[in-house]
Amino acid sequence: MQFDYVTVRGHLIRSCYDFAKKIYNKNAVSPRDFGSDSIRDATDSISDMVEGKIAELAFAQMVHANTALSPEANFNIYDDPGITDGGSDLPQVRTNNQSLALRLSIDVKSTRARSHWLLVDNFRFHSDVFVIVKVDLPDDIESNSNHWPELFRWGVRCKVIGFAYRHDFLTTQTGDPKYPFKKGERLFNPNTGDLIGPPLKSRLNYGLPIGSLRKDTYEWFELFRWIKSSVFYGEAI
Repeated sequence: MQFDYVTVRGHLIRSCYDFAKKIYNKNAVSPRDFGSDSIRDATDSISDMVEGKIAELAFAQMVHANTALSPEANFNIYDDPGITDGGSDLPQVRTNNQSLALRLSIDVKSTRARSHWLLVDNFRFHSDVFVIVKVDLPDDIESNSNHWPELFRWGVRCKVIGFAYRHDFLTTQTGDPKYPFKKGERLFNPNTGDLIGPPLKSRLNYGLPIGSLRKDTYEWFELFRWIKSSVFYGEAI
């Protein structure tokens, strides 16, 4: 497998930033923390959106390195904050100078801290595949916008940690989530059982320990094969 470590180049970081700023200025995204009543300021909200887009681009680079397909992140701006991408962060790929739809829906999650969990809000549990990417941004990026010029110049280093299929979150017997976390509950360290992190804000979350994610070479290439087979070779977009 190639390029689980990738660097998203500076001009792409700028594109992500410009996209996030347009969304924020257009009020096309809710200023509230998802599942919470707390309001984010502009610096916090924009940095969060940029981090998510960087993660998508990092995974797209990894897919390209291993399949020759070029997944295209969704940079659409919706007028209604309630409209989402339906769980497909990479809705199409570019190949042979054509943009073609991808039937497989992929949700790319970002993390910066030493995370123990891949966590998905049940309201957004729509995708076929969930990927988690560590994005190496400064610790205070949510409150300090002075970092951006340097990031536009040098880019951002990322590591694609692993992935899970939708059914990995669910028990085979009942189809219920293996690790449900309700609003107000805290995560725990899967290795020690100690509680970690603040109380969760969303009503219900589906979790998987990072250590149980699919990440070996065979599993990655099985996913890449599925991605290639899900390209819709119909009318070009």
